[in-house]
Amino acid sequence: IDYCSLGSRLCFFLKAKQGLLSPQRAKGRACALSIMQPGAMVSSAPAGTRIILGAHCFVSIASLMLPGIGSMFSLSLAGLLHGRILSLPFFWLVARLGSNPGFGLLFMMISAFASLSYLPPFEQEHGTCKFLIWYTLSAASIGSLYLLTALLMAQFDPLWYMMPCTGLWPMLVVAMTSRSLASPPEAATSLFGFIQLPVRWYPLALIAFFSLMSMRFEAELLVAWVVAVAAHHANNGTPLHPMAAWLKFPLHKMLPCSSTIAALEETSGGGSGQTLGGGAAKFSFRSVLAAAARAVARFTPASIRKQYINVSATSGLQSYGGGSWASGGGPVGAATAARSRNAPPASSMGSGGGFTAFSGAGQRLGEV
Repeated sequence: IDYCSLGSRLCFFLKAKQGLLSPQRAKGRACALSIMQPGAMVSSAPAGTRIILGAHCFVSIASLMLPGIGSMFSLSLAGLLHGRILSLPFFWLVARLGSNPGFGLLFMMISAFASLSYLPPFEQEHGTCKFLIWYTLSAASIGSLYLLTALLMAQFDPLWYMMPCTGLWPMLVVAMTSRSLASPPEAATSLFGFIQLPVRWYPLALIAFFSLMSMRFEAELLVAWVVAVAAHHANNGTPLHPMAAWLKFPLHKMLPCSSTIAALEETSGGGSGQTLGGGAAKFSFRSVLAAAARAVARFTPASIRKQYINVSATSGLQSYGGGSWASGGGPVGAATAARSRNAPPASSMGSGGGFTAFSGAGQRLGEV
């Protein structure tokens, strides 16, 4: 039930309205009713997810009035040849609205709602900062592989030079695939309540269904699925199939370690000042990043700041796809992961930095 699709949730909702659900399926009823509560899902979404969805909706709607914005973030071979480099990691900012803006906005809202189901678990597990870095690197990886695929397909059909890669669905496929690959190989689910298939192959079946419905090859979704599978294999996950075990992409090695992010968050949350002895604070790249983070936080709405998840408040272990996103090997990484596992929940640590002055238990003078 936890892995039910939007179509399955709608079926549960209809049965619940008709009183056809037994008490044993109360969990399914809760899952179905949650589709009618988008406001509650938005209010409980972490800061990173809110930033992504807010930016996506704002840029997509703005592209209706200013078409140049849409072309700036629409990733294609022709756009890249015209110098639109920003579209490589930020193609998800604009939705493909098509010739009918009404239907385009409807599908944009559907993808935003699906993001509220699949993105928050990643952010809650690893913290807002690391989640946003992972999201950007994943988007850049998908964009790079998509351009290579489009270049290959353009040798047979020149229309592929203009074929865009846009919207949230490629990133949703990455999140959905990573989540499904963490399931046991024998786990099964239903596609829209009709076809039973293994959970680990569910995203690929969904891509085939989308391609059939749109009457076109959804290359960007297939590329996103390949990136997610390759990242899962490189992170010591159980192979999707023995013949595909060679497919590896070490995305987790591109991420900063948790100790680095924790130090940055502590520096940016601790405020500026002077070192002991009255000298000026030492200049470093980390201090520059901390100053930039403080400047951004100053103009960030309070509703987003209070939903920020510090890396010290997370477990630091990857739930979806084997291995760990925690810091690399060595005593520093082990100490960081151990400290993260013993950390209190995010709600008890506040929305700012993880440090609270005079919060320790302390010892009486004279005690050993």
